[in-house]
Amino acid sequence: MLIGAMLHNTKLDRYHPIFFRPAPMPGNGDADLAAQRYRSHGHHTDGFESLDEATKYVEEACEKNGWSNSGAMYGWDGEDIPAITAWFGPSAKQHDDPGTPKP
Repeated sequence: MLIGAMLHNTKLDRYHPIFFRPAPMPGNGDADLAAQRYRSHGHHTDGFESLDEATKYVEEACEKNGWSNSGAMYGWDGEDIPAITAWFGPSAKQHDDPGTPKP
């Protein structure tokens, strides 16, 4: 399952839908943690001028494909290709810390 989020190009002030795929730690070291590791899989290259348009795109893609929308927003300076590693819990909400081991 992919997880949707938003990338804000601060250089151009455009919004790019971005999706994350599961990416377990080497050796599956996160298997017993409450939050799991994900890596950005790709972003909408052209982006959108408004946050509303971009949000609608993420919501429709998630609904159509059975994915989750995290609602997370990531800043991007518009340079290079954005590559993000994030931790998401069972509710697909972002976690800065992978959390405690599962009970």
